[in-house]
Amino acid sequence: MLENTVTTFVQSKEGRKLSSRRVLFHLPERLFGYSTYSKEVLQTKLSPISVALCPTPFCVRNCLFCSNHNRNKENIAQKNEIAPKKFIRLINDLSCLDVKGVTIAGGGDPLAYKGLVIDGLILGKNLSFKIGLHTNGVLLDEDVAEKILASGNLAYVNISVVAHTSKLYKKICGYREQFYKVENNIIEAIKIKSLVKSDALVGVKILLCRENFEFFDDIFSYKMLDMRFAIYRRS
Repeated sequence: MLENTVTTFVQSKEGRKLSSRRVLFHLPERLFGYSTYSKEVLQTKLSPISVALCPTPFCVRNCLFCSNHNRNKENIAQKNEIAPKKFIRLINDLSCLDVKGVTIAGGGDPLAYKGLVIDGLILGKNLSFKIGLHTNGVLLDEDVAEKILASGNLAYVNISVVAHTSKLYKKICGYREQFYKVENNIIEAIKIKSLVKSDALVGVKILLCRENFEFFDDIFSYKMLDMRFAIYRRS
């Protein structure tokens, strides 16, 4: 199994162990007594370990590879997203369920959700769970990064990277100027992580598609990522 997948962190009594370095919460006794040879899917009744939330279809990019394009277009036209009051109730319900981790993803970009992902969730007090944030990085400016990294509630933030040049970024995502914004936001987030002494993992993930897979080596080694890892090593 890949070491960096998000959900492979359970262990069965037969010793079939799946592990991950990027998890929200590790509960080794979760599958105690669970038999991988049984045909019964539900062998125990326990609260979910983690929950993924996709609160909004709105996004500031227009990516060619987006698997949610048609769904988002329809939901945006109908203004379909989780209502603020329901979102707050949902967060309270997750605490009551004793959920250990909450992943925020898309849909659209979660940081485009009226600030509620930040103010209503990540900056919450006495949360019983850790939070993982997946974002394209465009809206992750210095103020946002400082707020969420200083909160103590964040386990990780994953920032998607699709290109090593603004020209390729525009071809894939539609907006050339965003390339430099994402680049700066990643570098600043790493600096802020060190300044606020956050334990959260600030990482990037390379998204491959038809338009960029031939440039994988260039994307992996381009100057922003080199700078990012240099800063990480120093911090």
